[in-house]
Amino acid sequence: MSPASFLLRERCESVFRLANFKNMKRTYYSGILFLALTGLVFGADQAATIELEPTADVGFIYSSTPPFRQNLLGGGAAPSIGTSLHSGAPGRGACALLRFELSKIPAGATIESAELLLNPAYSYPKTAYEANETLFVYQLAGENAEWVEGTGTSLKDPHNDPVTVPGANATYVNMESYENETTHAGIRWLGGKTISTMDFDGEPLGSLALSEFGLVKNQAVVIELSRDAIQAWLKDPKLAQAGLVLWMRSDDVQVTKSRFAIFESREGNVTPRLIIKYADK
Repeated sequence: MSPASFLLRERCESVFRLANFKNMKRTYYSGILFLALTGLVFGADQAATIELEPTADVGFIYSSTPPFRQNLLGGGAAPSIGTSLHSGAPGRGACALLRFELSKIPAGATIESAELLLNPAYSYPKTAYEANETLFVYQLAGENAEWVEGTGTSLKDPHNDPVTVPGANATYVNMESYENETTHAGIRWLGGKTISTMDFDGEPLGSLALSEFGLVKNQAVVIELSRDAIQAWLKDPKLAQAGLVLWMRSDDVQVTKSRFAIFESREGNVTPRLIIKYADK
């Protein structure tokens, strides 16, 4: 092969290698760009799940006749929360409030699902709920958002009646704030002197058919909640501050037999949980 032919072949091979290398680079960077764009398109929503404990919870007895509010005691060292209906008193029962803090969820996140986990403090077979009792979870109206978890009994007039000493077998909790040990600085319910469905905001967020499942002590139950309701908490902190209400309903209008659904509070061994799955863009 002549020197000229050899040089020509070398030059051609160099051009080919350079072109091939450039193609490889284009392919490599194209791949990187494709992966990046794929991540932007398909991986834009970073799904995450968070479990929140209540920052406050309270269980208390409501009544249309005095005492208008009375705290619900739990057995043992920790107070309980829950809901109940009392025989012979259609306007009297027990309910509970729970508040959760959503600050760990990024602003602008989309709520995909929400579940409330409750741990029963006592067992009740489904036959105990013979009048189709159902545990409902409601949104407490934003106007009631100033409730706090205090100590002491709730009497007829929360603004004037003194706070009594806590019970001997458990800690009292109530929904009023208080200025000192003798004077309440509480709020009035929208329905008057006692909580009622007038204090709820809209339809139930979730429910549990007690007459279908019953309750087994320390076997947690999970209630699916409206994700739209929890999404609204991110937009309106007042609703989040107001929180959730546990409320029981029954087909037994006269309430001829007391029914109970009692759960551990945030002071218990297995605290309530709000389990939220969200997507963060």
